[in-house]
Amino acid sequence: MNIFVKIWNYLQNSGFYRVLNFISKSAIIGLMITLVLFFVEWANGNKQERETRRQLNTTLEGLSTIEQSLSTRFLGIFPGYITNICDLFYSIQEGDSVIVFEDVLYYGIKSRPEEFRKYNHQLVKHALKGNHVLVAYYDYDADSTSGKPVWEGVFHKMIVESRINAEYIPMMASDRRARLRTLTGNRGWSAMASVDSAVCELYFAKGKRANLEKFGKDIQGYLDSALIAGIDTTVMLDTAILIVDRMCLRIDSLKHACLDKPAKEVTFADYERMYRGMSEIIAETYLHSGIELLPMNDYLTMSCWLVKPTHNEYQRPTEAILAFPSKYSSDEIGFYSQAEAFSDYITTMQQGVKEDNINRFIRED
Repeated sequence: MNIFVKIWNYLQNSGFYRVLNFISKSAIIGLMITLVLFFVEWANGNKQERETRRQLNTTLEGLSTIEQSLSTRFLGIFPGYITNICDLFYSIQEGDSVIVFEDVLYYGIKSRPEEFRKYNHQLVKHALKGNHVLVAYYDYDADSTSGKPVWEGVFHKMIVESRINAEYIPMMASDRRARLRTLTGNRGWSAMASVDSAVCELYFAKGKRANLEKFGKDIQGYLDSALIAGIDTTVMLDTAILIVDRMCLRIDSLKHACLDKPAKEVTFADYERMYRGMSEIIAETYLHSGIELLPMNDYLTMSCWLVKPTHNEYQRPTEAILAFPSKYSSDEIGFYSQAEAFSDYITTMQQGVKEDNINRFIRED
C-alpha cells in the first residue's frame, strides 16, 4: 500500500500530474470548442438547407404557374385524370354547352367509382336545368344492326381483348374458322353468333384456369367498386343526385347479379351481359334527364370532355380534357386544353357522326 502512495506522491511532485491535468483540461476545452463549432456549422447548414428548400419551392411554384398558363398540358395516366374531369364539370356555368365523346358510357366505373358518380351528377344536373349536354358513345346496337356477325362487332372485340389472354386470340381465330367450315345448312347470323359464343367461352375458360387468382381479383374489383358507397346523408339531395343514385343502385345490382358467384362459375357471357346492361342503364338515365345521345357504330380512338361557354359576359376559354390510347400500354394518357382547335375538331366530329347516323337510317329504311 505504501508503495502506491509513494508512487502517487512522486507523480505529483515530478510534474507529471500537472501535465496530465493540463492535457485532460485541454481535451475538455477542445471537446467544448468542437461541439460549439459543430452546432455553428449545423445551424449554418440548416439555414442554407432552409434557404435552398425555399428557393426550390419558389421554383416549383413558378413552374406550376407556367404549366397552369399553358393552353395544353399533360394531366397524367388513366385513371388519375378522371379527377380532373370532375373538376372540369364542377366549373360548368349556366348556358355552357357540354360535349362528351366516350368509347363506353361507363368510363371509369371500376377504377374511379366515386368520380364516375360525381361527374355524372354534374352532367345530369346541368341537363335538368335546360342546358345543352351531348354524349357521343360507341353503341353496340348500332354496330350489330349493320349486319355484321358478332365476331366482327366492335363491342364484342373490346370485351374479347379485355377478358381473354392475348396469346389465345390467334388460336381463337383459327378455331373459329375451322368451326364455321363445318356448319351445314344454316350459315346465317344466328349460327355464326352461336359459334362465336362457343369459341369465346372456351378460351375465356382456358385463361381463367391458367390464372384464377388474377381473374378472381378482377371480379372482386368490380364488386368492391360500389358506386353508392360513402354517400354523405347530411347533404340535401337534389333531383339530379336522386336520379344518379338510382342509376348507380341499378348498376351495382347488375354487377352483383352477373359476377357475384365463385370465380370458376363466371362466364364470358356474364361479362358481356354486365357491360351491355350498364350501358343501357346509363343511356336510359341520360335520355330521361334531357341529355342528347349520339350513338356511333365505330369505336372511338379518343375520348374527350368539352365545356364550351355560349355567352360572352366576360372572356372564358373553352376547356377540354382529352384521353389518347398509348401504343405500348393499355393505359390512356390525359391532357387538358384550352386550344380552340380542339373545340373546332370536336364540333366537326359531332356534325360528322350526326350525318353518318342520318345516312344510316335512310339506308335502313
